[in-house]
Amino acid sequence: MAGGYPQGGSETQKFLRNFDDIYRRLRELETPTGTQTSSLVRQVQSALANINATVTAAITALSYTRAEIDSK
Repeated sequence: MAGGYPQGGSETQKFLRNFDDIYRRLRELETPTGTQTSSLVRQVQSALANINATVTAAITALSYTRAEIDSK
C-alpha cells in the first residue's frame, strides 16, 4: 500500500497510445464527408423553402382585403 499507484509505466503508456489512436480513428470515421455535407445543405434549403411556402400560404389564407375588413 505504501508504494502507491504505478507512475506511467510502459504498459500504461502503451495503453494510452492505443487509446489515443482508437480515439483519433473514431473521430475520422465520424467526420462527415463532402457528399454528406452537400446532402445536408440541400435538405436544409428544401426545409427552408417549405417553411417559407407554408408561412406565405398561411398569411394569404388569413389575410383580408380592405373591402372585407370594411364589411365586417
